[in-house]
Amino acid sequence: MSETSTSPQAPGSFHERMDVLTQELELSLRWNRPCLFWVAYSSEYVRADSASLLENSLLDREYKVVWIHASDASVNSLAFWQNSLTEAGKVVFFIDGFNDLPA
Repeated sequence: MSETSTSPQAPGSFHERMDVLTQELELSLRWNRPCLFWVAYSSEYVRADSASLLENSLLDREYKVVWIHASDASVNSLAFWQNSLTEAGKVVFFIDGFNDLPA
């Protein structure tokens, strides 16, 4: 008889979790479908490493990465950015700064 564990599965390593994000992003790009990832990070260091890894992966695939800071008043919508960019299908938006927004 084998015992089954009822405890939640321990999260994988940083690279395993990033592989999951990268694979999901690749599927979205392959099928030309929009996707939205909402990712919480344990620290600013992990956020920076994750963003760098994803950004480099996209740049290697010849996608353009546009960074938008959430508290930037000059950015009124993603549609504004998408309409103002050529080859919008090859653009991925990174939005950060939600922790800087007033409560």
